[in-house]
Amino acid sequence: MKTTFLVAGLLLAAQGLFGQLTENFSDGNFNENPTWGGSSDKFSVTSQVLQLSDGAPANNNTAYLSVAAPTSSAALTTWEFYARLEFAPSTSNYARFYLAASAADLSSPLNGYFVKIGGASGDVDAVILCRQDGDNVVELIEGAPGSVAAQPAQARVRITRTPGGLWSMWTDTGNGFTLEGETQDASYPMGLYAGVYCRYTSTRNEHFFFDDIAIGPLYADTTPPKLVAVNPLDAMQVAVRFDEPVAASFAGQASLYDVSPGIGAPLSALRDVEDPAVVILELAAPLSNLGQYTLAVQTMADLPGNLSGPLSLEFTYYQISLAQPGDVLINEIMADPSPALVLPDAEYVELHNRSDKLVSLGGWQIAVGANSRVLPSFLLLPGAYVLLCDEADASAFETFGAVLPLGSFPALTNGGAVISLIDTSDAVISRVAYHADWYGDALKEDGGWSLELINPAAPADCPGNWRASQAVLQGTPGTANSLLGATPDTTALVLERAFATSTTEITLVFNKYLNTAIAGDPTLYEMEGLPIAEAIVSNNQVSLLLSASLLEGLVYTLFMSPELSDCLGNKLSERDSARLGLPEPLLAGDLLLNEVLFNPQTGGEDFVEIWNVSDKIINLSGLRLVNAVGTANRETVIGIDHLVFPGEAAVVCANPDDLLLRYHVPHTERLVEAELPTLEDNQGNITLRVGLLTIDSFDYTDDMHHPLLAFDDGVSLERLSVGLPTNEAANWHSASGSVGFATPTYENSQRLRAALPTSAKLQLATEVFSPDGDGEEDALLVQFHADNPGNVISVEVFDVQGRPVAPLARNELLGAEAFFRWDGVDARGGPAPAGIYIVWAQWFSPDGKVESDKKTCVLARR
Repeated sequence: MKTTFLVAGLLLAAQGLFGQLTENFSDGNFNENPTWGGSSDKFSVTSQVLQLSDGAPANNNTAYLSVAAPTSSAALTTWEFYARLEFAPSTSNYARFYLAASAADLSSPLNGYFVKIGGASGDVDAVILCRQDGDNVVELIEGAPGSVAAQPAQARVRITRTPGGLWSMWTDTGNGFTLEGETQDASYPMGLYAGVYCRYTSTRNEHFFFDDIAIGPLYADTTPPKLVAVNPLDAMQVAVRFDEPVAASFAGQASLYDVSPGIGAPLSALRDVEDPAVVILELAAPLSNLGQYTLAVQTMADLPGNLSGPLSLEFTYYQISLAQPGDVLINEIMADPSPALVLPDAEYVELHNRSDKLVSLGGWQIAVGANSRVLPSFLLLPGAYVLLCDEADASAFETFGAVLPLGSFPALTNGGAVISLIDTSDAVISRVAYHADWYGDALKEDGGWSLELINPAAPADCPGNWRASQAVLQGTPGTANSLLGATPDTTALVLERAFATSTTEITLVFNKYLNTAIAGDPTLYEMEGLPIAEAIVSNNQVSLLLSASLLEGLVYTLFMSPELSDCLGNKLSERDSARLGLPEPLLAGDLLLNEVLFNPQTGGEDFVEIWNVSDKIINLSGLRLVNAVGTANRETVIGIDHLVFPGEAAVVCANPDDLLLRYHVPHTERLVEAELPTLEDNQGNITLRVGLLTIDSFDYTDDMHHPLLAFDDGVSLERLSVGLPTNEAANWHSASGSVGFATPTYENSQRLRAALPTSAKLQLATEVFSPDGDGEEDALLVQFHADNPGNVISVEVFDVQGRPVAPLARNELLGAEAFFRWDGVDARGGPAPAGIYIVWAQWFSPDGKVESDKKTCVLARR
């Protein structure tokens, strides 16, 4: 005869009372000894076997029965049962036997373990041990495929679990028990309920059978409940968690709870339906953000009736708020950590919560360019800092503060990149397009130093608000920046270039990032007769869209409001206007080389000055600069738009700031930052080309400098006249010392004041010259002009006594025209004294005719 009994014993008394649950339904019911609950109307006991008996099934159904069967990993536990399905299982018809479940409702998203009978597609149905994590199911041990695929699908199953969490599964499908497998799992050391669960269609409503259930040992709890956590759900609700399910009669007594300071007893207390170890308290007054509180519980009972003494637990209320752009800042960037001295040799980005909000970073993204990573859960307190780095480097940074490790941290390019902090709604909270220029220190730019935000209240994406760290550690991860409170950039906003990109669009380029809200106002720009319809701002540029078209050949003046400012509020400098117009095609001779510095001072930069001698507006973009006789770096191209107006100059230099430090530069707007080809110090060439068309070319040598110069480092060669050939050596002279030995962007210190006459064959540009380096007639220019080429000439300077002083030419074969320059130096290389001199020339024409002439000049000295 079958019997049903529950045996209690004093096994492992230190951990509680243990017993055995055996159920074979010999009493003909499941309502008592023990009591099963759940879908009671859908089960019956037939011939001392539990049977599914759904009298009104739908197309797809579930039903379950559960029984209290507390088990623990404190001892070796064994589960046994028999299941028979009078059909071949499928994905719509299968059974589960729950070994240890956290909730009595086996259809809920519980935690625990069960054995699945069938449930596969095809003939591979097996007995499978599974773990359930809420709604997720993980298979732990899979029995032999097909063992329960045929009709009827039946098996006796035995499961054991050791105290260490080793699970073993045996099955008997008719030939005795066979070990199907073992696995290690300690996710849920305790369970409260066991039971059966059926999924079935309308035709399988009576075809599930269960019997011979044995579970032991059972755990009889003798320990009172403990208070383990207090989690505020919002300002008016608190979830109180105990270490085990608590009795509803105690859990629901609001008077047993007290929240201090200032809150008192809750308005209500209700045990959670799905998790009986949790009680929800409805408070009488709201909690304060970041407030620290204590929950006191007078006493609490668990399900077996064990009573606790007074319980208490401190907690803090964090009111998580929605962050707005600028609340959380990208505050520090370590893009180039090598060479590392004290800090770890690893990249990082520091975030700073400058708001008074508690911000949850979980699910946010950090993006470097198009490469993004999702941030793990983290609460960032007001005023707090957190480091983002690669998970491999996280332990090295933990001593500096809070760290959020990321798998495969996106690489930070040394030269610069765009870093974006994006919340879960894809809103950009902070964005920084950093650049190597932001360090403000060439040595620190080479690596090992972080970039720090200077003023958190100023725009974070403003270059002037960043500089290299000044900390001894070379960075300040996890703490306030070393530059916090320092004075950011205060220099004025300067317009660098203005040019027309089309007949209806003008581009303005400034020296710094602009205040977008101000610079985007089209009413702040004015140009005669041409209304401005729209102003589009991008970093340091403004595109002005015109309502009417620019006309070719006209020079326009654009006026800008002095209210224009950079992103830190520095307003426009005194230059509040700019000229512009439509550029015209460049032809040979439109631009002339006017000044060349090919041997700069130590550490200095070469420069080339170009003069627009045409009546056109010329855009230098695309102009090729070539060293036609060089061997290395022979050619560069100007890649930026820069307008040169008729009668004005442009100075091309790789580093215009160097010229500003060394020379007087009155027209900074004429500086063009662009690389030059290599210009050798002793001799070389500079040629201007557009495509294959040569615009101008100059072959220079250091012999063109004044012979009495004590040095020529940092001394430019200046053109004397735009009316004389570029490649005529006599047309070039050392720049005057009175102007600092170079005149970038303005008129040359050495130049002819008037054009030479052309009637006489021998001519002097001036009758008086003074080679004192003051830029006023420092050289005597001699011109020879003949009707036909092929003349051979000799030119010499004599004093008034007829003694030779300086030979200028000896039997030189000439074309129709030639130039000679006397710098006031005698044949011995010394300065000739002041006085009257005679320039004598004799030439032989191709037909053998001999002619001569002489001119008188005065060499004046102070």
